[in-house]
Amino acid sequence: MSKPSSVIRGPRTPTEQLAKLRDQLRQRLTRSADYRALIAIEHAIAELQEQTAVAEAPRVPQRNKKTITRAAAQILSEQKEPFPLRDLLNRLREMGIKFKGQHPESSLSATLSRNDQFRAVRYQGKRCWWLSRRPIPERDPLAQGESNIRMTH
Repeated sequence: MSKPSSVIRGPRTPTEQLAKLRDQLRQRLTRSADYRALIAIEHAIAELQEQTAVAEAPRVPQRNKKTITRAAAQILSEQKEPFPLRDLLNRLREMGIKFKGQHPESSLSATLSRNDQFRAVRYQGKRCWWLSRRPIPERDPLAQGESNIRMTH
């Protein structure tokens, strides 16, 4: 009978192999008090350099910075009726607003929900956003038998 082949349990790619070697070396080095002191000093230097860079950085006036809420307020103020979430997201992207998460619609909705200048409404069968202090436009009652406007929260 032949001996069963051994199963490779370690890292398979060169990057994984190097990472494993790095981790093993780091474990051995952290046993040394001198090495731990060196790391602490390097972290302290980096923090001081970061604080100095932040203190010396020119301050940008807040009004020049385009935030999601400012951009959304601008878009909604230009609309005649509540704006669907997906359309609002697309318009924000057109304005150069970046969304980093995997679910930008959820992120946008959460951001607007936390700000009292916006409100979510159901309008024409869609979940839309509107400005809180602005009345929702009336729909032509002859065009639709029942009102399709209601608050969603």
